[in-house]
Amino acid sequence: MVLAFSLPAAACSGGTTEPAAPATSEGPPETLAFADPTLPPAGRAGGSLVLGAGPLTSFDPARANVDSPTSLALLDLLFDGLTALDDANEPIAALADEWTTTDNTSWTFVLADAEFADGEPVEATDVQYSLERLIALPNRPVGAPLAVIDSITAGDGEVTIDLTRPFAGLPSLLAAPAFGILPDGSNGEISSGPFEVADETDEVVSLRRTDRFSGNIDGIDVLRYADEDEAFEAYLAGEVDWAVVPAGRSEELTGELGRVHRTPLDATVFYGLNVAHPDLRNIALRQAIVLAIDSESIVAEQFADVGSVLWGIVPPGVPGARTDACDFRCGLAAADATGFLAEVEASGDLPTIGIDYLVDDRVELDLARAIAADLDAIGLETELRPGTLDELGERILAGEHMLFRYGWIGRYSSSESWLGDAFASDGTDNVTAVNSDVVDAALDDAREATRPTDAMTAYADAETAVLDEYAVVPLLALDRVVAVNVRVHDYTQRANGTFDAASVWLD
Repeated sequence: MVLAFSLPAAACSGGTTEPAAPATSEGPPETLAFADPTLPPAGRAGGSLVLGAGPLTSFDPARANVDSPTSLALLDLLFDGLTALDDANEPIAALADEWTTTDNTSWTFVLADAEFADGEPVEATDVQYSLERLIALPNRPVGAPLAVIDSITAGDGEVTIDLTRPFAGLPSLLAAPAFGILPDGSNGEISSGPFEVADETDEVVSLRRTDRFSGNIDGIDVLRYADEDEAFEAYLAGEVDWAVVPAGRSEELTGELGRVHRTPLDATVFYGLNVAHPDLRNIALRQAIVLAIDSESIVAEQFADVGSVLWGIVPPGVPGARTDACDFRCGLAAADATGFLAEVEASGDLPTIGIDYLVDDRVELDLARAIAADLDAIGLETELRPGTLDELGERILAGEHMLFRYGWIGRYSSSESWLGDAFASDGTDNVTAVNSDVVDAALDDAREATRPTDAMTAYADAETAVLDEYAVVPLLALDRVVAVNVRVHDYTQRANGTFDAASVWLD
């Protein structure tokens, strides 16, 4: 979870405006008949894909910025995990050929016959080292989802992972790019994935294919820029094949410059309510607050070209996500909000609602003001309470936060990533202070389920139970928007920010 990641601003404000349509090449997409559908036309294999990237901290999973989709994309190119995800976000074999469990608490992964980029075989001790290293990281979010692991035992060609509780989603978790496998004792300098670092300078990182890569291109050059705006300028100048499109700049692209790829990103924005705060313990008051906030208008006016309205907790693209999870529990219903507020007022004075947000951030301020205006419209007084990141953190630790903006980035593609740590009564990131036996029981059912459909049903029950607490105001499901040059073909983007390099071929 990220309490205060920077919110992108939309290109427009002050009115409802449709986002700019993605630019495409003139005419229908090129259609080619292949003798083998996995290969490009004759003579089209080879070449290097050129990416434009903002700051890159490290290619070591333990030190990389796992909140950056671009960093995750590079980790995905360099390191394979025990598992991977297919097009339906279901776990498939990677460095593990197969896995078994009898109770979702003890898992055994049988390793494939695979090698690192230096030719050394991938051993069970390498898996143990890689995962235990991340678990032991102090104050680092990358290892937090692995806290469910109790012990890892390296055997002969297999690894046994014992958990502190049942967790059916472990194979999906281990497919996350941040959980790639390194050689025992290394720090990310030797890859296990389809590419390895051939050369690195302050300006460019050159990746070359390894024996694990079955695709068409020979390599990938990553050009480093100060930020995403500078990388996008380089794209417009024809210096790179790929770049993230900053908010409000899609209209600068034409068919000659390339195609826009827009997909749901595993990242969301909410406003949360601290249900343990003395002034917010009355659920009728929380109902009034949630139903007074006009999410659709806020997203249309402030975030139209960076995402869409979120109608639940689990975002689009995640298995089991529901477009109607909110039902009657969120979205503007001012008449209902006024009715709930009258019920509260009949039993005592109405409190002033503190709105906590990050100081010196115009987007945060505009969002807080929009929330305040919606609450004022039903007769609730508000107080804007800006704070630095440290001050907001201290406010949360002291239980003094009330109505607050927070962002959530899924560490892996499962409903567990949005519901478990955030809303379980013992969740490590439960900043709303939800403490519900119904939520906990549904999460337990999902974790213990042996069939994916049963797990999804249970997670849906957990999501509904959280929404019944009126502890969150779903606002925004963020999109990943990238520009790709017309010489790049068969580019496919995933929800976690990575892409399928094996399918890419170049003119």
